[in-house]
Amino acid sequence: MKQHAAFSPSASDRWLNCPASHLRSAALPPAPSSTYADRGTLLHEYAAIAVLGTMREMDKKARDNGVTFETDEREAILVYVNFYDTFRHHLWAQYLRDVCIWATVVITLSSGFLYIQRAVSLYRENRVT
Repeated sequence: MKQHAAFSPSASDRWLNCPASHLRSAALPPAPSSTYADRGTLLHEYAAIAVLGTMREMDKKARDNGVTFETDEREAILVYVNFYDTFRHHLWAQYLRDVCIWATVVITLSSGFLYIQRAVSLYRENRVT
């Protein structure tokens, strides 16, 4: 499985208030996963196969790996693939995608600057040695 981001948005309250907290949490053993999280990760991986290729390719790879999908799981992947295909073929959707990418870049950079600003502030307050 892939590692979780060191500076994940869901943990920003922690790492913005304690810049070194990511070092401490990296030293901890990984949190136990659940069967639901594992299944969700697996479904995302197969959805990526379907988006980048075809549903048929996804089904073949799943069959080769002994993976079976529940009806609702396969339908959810199909909805995702169709949604992606709709966006892929429309010019306005490509512009929207680009705007979202740039917004993500701006938010990431802003978060980084806030992180540095908070670290400097804590250092100046002598809270970090």
